[in-house]
Amino acid sequence: MFRFANPTYLYLLLLIPVLVAIYILLRWRMRKQLRRFGDVRLMAHLMPDVSRVRVHLKFSLMMLALAFVIFIMARPQFGTRNEEVKRSGIEVVIACDVSNSMLCQDINPSRLDKAKMIVSKLIEQFDQDKVGLVAYAGSAITLLPMTADYVSAKLFLDQLNPSTVAIQGTNMAEAINRSLLSFSDKKNVGKALILITDAEDHEEGAIEMAKEARKAGVQIFVLSVGTEKGGPIPMGDGSYKKDLSGNVVTTKLNERVGKEIAKAGNGLYIRADQSNQAQNILDAEIRKMQKDDISMSMYSEYDEQFIAVAILLLLVLIAECCIMERRSPFIQRLSLFSRTPKSLLLAVAFLSMSSFMSAQTTERDYIRKGNREFRGGQLDKAETNYLKSLEHSSTFEGLYNLALTYLLQGKDSTAVAKMMDADSIGTGNQMKRAKNFHNLGNVWYAQGSYLLKSNQDATSAFQNAVNLYKSSLRCNPSDNETRYNLAKAQYQLKKSQQQNNQNQQQQQQQQEEQKKQDEKKEQKQDEQQQQQPKPQQQKNDMSEQTAEQLLNSAQQDEKDVQRKIKQQNATSRSLEKDW
Repeated sequence: MFRFANPTYLYLLLLIPVLVAIYILLRWRMRKQLRRFGDVRLMAHLMPDVSRVRVHLKFSLMMLALAFVIFIMARPQFGTRNEEVKRSGIEVVIACDVSNSMLCQDINPSRLDKAKMIVSKLIEQFDQDKVGLVAYAGSAITLLPMTADYVSAKLFLDQLNPSTVAIQGTNMAEAINRSLLSFSDKKNVGKALILITDAEDHEEGAIEMAKEARKAGVQIFVLSVGTEKGGPIPMGDGSYKKDLSGNVVTTKLNERVGKEIAKAGNGLYIRADQSNQAQNILDAEIRKMQKDDISMSMYSEYDEQFIAVAILLLLVLIAECCIMERRSPFIQRLSLFSRTPKSLLLAVAFLSMSSFMSAQTTERDYIRKGNREFRGGQLDKAETNYLKSLEHSSTFEGLYNLALTYLLQGKDSTAVAKMMDADSIGTGNQMKRAKNFHNLGNVWYAQGSYLLKSNQDATSAFQNAVNLYKSSLRCNPSDNETRYNLAKAQYQLKKSQQQNNQNQQQQQQQQEEQKKQDEKKEQKQDEQQQQQPKPQQQKNDMSEQTAEQLLNSAQQDEKDVQRKIKQQNATSRSLEKDW
């Protein structure tokens, strides 16, 4: 991004047309005075060493030098200076649970809001530390890689909600695994993982992952939010979450799991309540950790470009001093220029410029041709032209368009690789960083659109696009195109979330319908069994004499059984009900 630090001085450029007008006026008066002495053409032959062109050239050079002086006073700046800053601190990754159970209000204002308040105040205490942010529920995503940009960390933290992660649940093993990828390979620096959760782990393997983190030198501090009594989960419309049976779901704090994870991770289990005790304990434990020099690149100030202008100014002044108002006899002896036709020189200059421009525009021509074929749906031909453009020069547009072509052809891995190549080009200033984030956001947006049309889960893709567009706007807040894309991505994100909710409701309805159909089938089977004739009914009716004999026999058998029971000395036992 080009700018002037002191643009007020640019008003001094208005002096140049004023001086030009004065110069023209003086030359006109001088020419008028010469006419008083005689014919101007005749006097020109009497003064062969005088050159009118050199006078005009010297004046033009002085005006150009004045313009350069004004530019230097205005302090031209382009890009940002990339300086290495060494900080002595630790690395902290905050893994926050954003499952629906964190909306429970057994702690005011809610579990999630209370966790945000604690972590936000903790980040304010950081001075030279690096922080990263991971959100997890049924799966985990990295919202913010390890950075010293605390403003961005708090911005991402404030935007955490259950819609950040598409898959619901509580998978702490995945959260720990994702967080470990954010730490550096340095061994002397302290590494802390703050795991915020209500400890309702729905998956296995969290304790094993905590042991792996301990081996990697990472301490896990489990910040549990909630109460043992628990409470219902609000749905945002005044109702509470219910299970398939229609009963209100109650979420309770599971301290046992949290303590086991903290113990396995060589950390500390901290329970948050309405006071600031949890924050103070967590702050004190982090301060005890070992700190080491952390080297990082920070884009702090705009890069001054006045030196380049000063060099041009010096060259102009040297040229102005070397040019004399009179013709030089030495140059007059050089007849090469005077004998060479001016038309030939112009032709040579034109051909040189044309060849230079053709060499410069070859890469652009291939990109334009590829863009036309891309819009026409000829992806294979567009891919060929983009590859030809990259043979001349690796540019953002060429790599990005090629990556998008691969993405639409289903070559996801190749598309991501090309996009990473684009991201690695020119990270020396904020404008290029903004373009990187913008292009990566476009890739995720395109992938989300494809998944949404295919009736698949596109929430994570659109969420990544939203985060990347926000990162681009932080580097270049005046980019209206990125702001427009951000609005579209946020709209598509809501649309994807609504589609996921509809799919979940449809699945639940299908399960309920299947359950009802199964019940109906069982009921029909019972009715059919009841309607089947019994074996006794299939036989012919017995005579009265036969029936009377059978009845007498049964009565005799019953008397025999009662007599045997009376003869036994067994005692009866009382039964108890198990509630």
